[in-house]
Amino acid sequence: MASVAPSRACALASVSEARRRGGRIRDLLRVSPAVANLSPRDRALATRLAVGCVRAVGTLDQTIDSHLRRGGHLEPRLRDALRVATFELLFLNTPAHVAVSQGVSLAATASPRARGLANAVLRRIAENDVPAVAAARGRLSGRTHVRAVPPSPEAGAVSGMCVCPVDEGLVEDVALVAAVPAWLARATIDSVGADVACRLALS
Repeated sequence: MASVAPSRACALASVSEARRRGGRIRDLLRVSPAVANLSPRDRALATRLAVGCVRAVGTLDQTIDSHLRRGGHLEPRLRDALRVATFELLFLNTPAHVAVSQGVSLAATASPRARGLANAVLRRIAENDVPAVAAARGRLSGRTHVRAVPPSPEAGAVSGMCVCPVDEGLVEDVALVAAVPAWLARATIDSVGADVACRLALS
């Protein structure tokens, strides 16, 4: 079994502590002696993983659960470990085989008997979900502008304002890449426009 990198072990410890205590993840990272002892590069990775997991928890859980048997239950710390590994697979540039190997080892620290389950789930995510996120990022990157639909009475345009129909494909891509719920992606597009929403999702 590959040894777990200290950065990932610290990320898991911080994510689990935030879940148990309901604390702010950045505050927990700031006072963690283990994080303080990391090299600057490892500290940056631990922070990126931990903060990302907390921010994207809904997307991560949905992704993980889609590869579990219906009604399957995960121990809380095992789910935390899979969240860390899933975030790394989906949103960082770590090679998939490295992220899967480290994720399996991380899951084993939470539940030694879960190695097979973790390996199966993470490999499915690498094969199915990672390409989906990459494709969505590509579509958002390729958007330079969105043409407005001319206003119409049925659309409720008033005072020259254009009320444009929502591009559901764009909503899905923004939600996936930004790891936010669809309703928030739609609200962002409505608020700042499609071009800005794309840039925000990719940032």
